[in-house]
Amino acid sequence: MEYKELKESDKNGIHEVLFQMNIIGLEDNDKVEGYYNQLPEPIKKDGIRWGFSDSVVQDSMCEWFDKNVL
Repeated sequence: MEYKELKESDKNGIHEVLFQMNIIGLEDNDKVEGYYNQLPEPIKKDGIRWGFSDSVVQDSMCEWFDKNVL
């Protein structure tokens, strides 16, 4: 699923993880799509199924960003 097709709540869930990890700033909404596009398909699929605000999905994103971005 393309980033532009996500619900606003899902975009906010991804932004929240990136912000809490100090990867992006509070006003950096324009950067979220680039990070979403880097996520592996299994995490995206879980996020689409359960929502990107789901704690398990957010844990998976944190782990992946920690290993691949930071």
